[in-house]
Amino acid sequence: MQTLLTQFGFLSLRGRDAVKFLQGYTTCDLDDLDNQVCLKGAICNIQGRMVTSFRIIRLSDEGLLLRMHCDLLQATVDFLSKYIVFSKATLQIESEYHCVATWLEEEQPIDTVVQDQDSYLISCGEGRFERWTEATVPIEPTLNEDWKNADINGGLAWVAPATSEAFLPQMYNYHNVSAISFSKGCYLGQEIVARAQYKGQLKRQLFRGMQIEAAPLSAGDTLEGVDGRIAGTVVATSKTQLLAVLSGQEPTTVNIGDQQIRVYPVVG
Repeated sequence: MQTLLTQFGFLSLRGRDAVKFLQGYTTCDLDDLDNQVCLKGAICNIQGRMVTSFRIIRLSDEGLLLRMHCDLLQATVDFLSKYIVFSKATLQIESEYHCVATWLEEEQPIDTVVQDQDSYLISCGEGRFERWTEATVPIEPTLNEDWKNADINGGLAWVAPATSEAFLPQMYNYHNVSAISFSKGCYLGQEIVARAQYKGQLKRQLFRGMQIEAAPLSAGDTLEGVDGRIAGTVVATSKTQLLAVLSGQEPTTVNIGDQQIRVYPVVG
C-alpha cells in the first residue's frame, strides 16, 4: 500500500561545509547522522521558536536532504540564506523528489534508512515507511488519512506555515521523540530551548483530541476553553483527530463550534 504525501517537500544542502553549517541551526545533533540513520529535528529562530521541522538524511555525495512541509521550503531557504553566505555550502529546493507513504510487512528499527539507487526508505515504525523518490504514485485519500492518524496517535506534529515561528520544540513534544539533543554544541535558539527544559515546568504542551465532523479545524486555528478564553492552537489534524498546543498539564475541555471535546496531554 502506498500514497503520495503532497504536504511534504525537500530541501538539500550540499558542499564542503554543509554539515558544519547546518549543525549550528538544528535541534538535532548531525554528528549522529550517517548513511543508515534518519534524524528528526527543527530549525529555530533566535527566540527558540521553530521556523520549520523536518526529517533529515545524509546523501551518498555527503550532502544533506531534509523533508519538511512543502510550503515552508522557500521560507527556510530565505531564513538560512542570511547565515550561509560565508560557508562553502549551497541550499536548493529539490522539486523532483516526492514523499511516498508506504506500508510494508517487514519491520525495521525506527528512523533507519535503506537506500535503493535514487530512492531512500525511512522507517517510521509499525510497518510505516517514507519513501523519498523521484517516482510518483497516485494519491489515495483513505491511506493519507491513515498516515495522518498514525502520526497523531504517535504524538508527532510537523511545523506548518500557520504555526511557523510560534512554538518552542518542546511544545511539540520533540524532546520525547528524539528531535532535540541537549548535549550538542550551540545552535540558533539553543539557550531558550535549554532554559525551557531545565528551568521550571513548560507552560504549554501538546494535547490530543477528536475532531468535530461538523466544524473541522486546521493547523493554526485557535481553541477556546469552556470559559470562552483562548486555550491554545491546533498544530496537526486529520479528519477525526487533532493535536494542539495548550496551557496546563492536565486533561481539559475545549469548545469546538457549539460542542465540547476533552483533550489529553501527549505523554512520552
